[in-house]
Amino acid sequence: MRQIKLLTLVFFLLTFSDISAGESLYDTRNYSTVFISAGYQLATSSIDFFEIYKTVFGGTKWQFENGISLGIGTKMDLSDKFRISFSANFFQSKLIDSYKQVERDPFDSSKVTIRSLSQNFQFETAPVLVTIELVPYNQSQFRTYSGIGFGYTFSSGQWEEKIVETRLNDYRTGGIHYNEKTAHPTIRLLTGVELGFDKRSKESFLGSLILEIRYTYIMRDIDIFRNVKKQFDGKIQALNSSYGIINGYLSINLGISFNFYKPPPKKNSK
Repeated sequence: MRQIKLLTLVFFLLTFSDISAGESLYDTRNYSTVFISAGYQLATSSIDFFEIYKTVFGGTKWQFENGISLGIGTKMDLSDKFRISFSANFFQSKLIDSYKQVERDPFDSSKVTIRSLSQNFQFETAPVLVTIELVPYNQSQFRTYSGIGFGYTFSSGQWEEKIVETRLNDYRTGGIHYNEKTAHPTIRLLTGVELGFDKRSKESFLGSLILEIRYTYIMRDIDIFRNVKKQFDGKIQALNSSYGIINGYLSINLGISFNFYKPPPKKNSK
């Protein structure tokens, strides 16, 4: 809910900035767009985290399941070939895992402990970025572009572990191991194409169909094992480090833009 409110606020701020775009010093000062988009994360990176998750916790999965990404933003021309973009998007990731773990009793090696575990991870990711884009053919109905963006990702994460064991006084008790809200520096590379609905695309309110590919890197290294490592009595040094959680992902996005065009004032003929 917090992320939805954030996106709504950004939308109104972006719309206001579009109305004010007439103050630009360039010939394109009368033109800006607002766009909405939906995308899917083709691949996400959490390799080091899952190595620990599998070897120490006995997990069976190697990837988070990511939901559809929803986004809004605005683009404003700086010159014939460059423009600036402000954008925000949001998606959820989860991991639900259930399995059994076999371990020998430390006091009697002939006895075996069998734990039944369930893991529930949920992360919410909301990057807010400023992007500079190069548009080689800005006046064309069909435009390609590429860009680089910088900003912050606002993140919320929870991890709950439930354990049913067969031995009394087991040192592994489960619980809520992580529940925090954080913000992380973010960089994005992107390229895309805009397919204008009308030859006079800038004068038309319905602007373009947008197809875009992005690579986003989030500096989201977190101490996710900070609470659970107490259940291992400090014996596993790897639990003392921070790990990247969905800190790099490739995504493909489809969007629609809407133009806000203010015709230049007509010059009075003498």
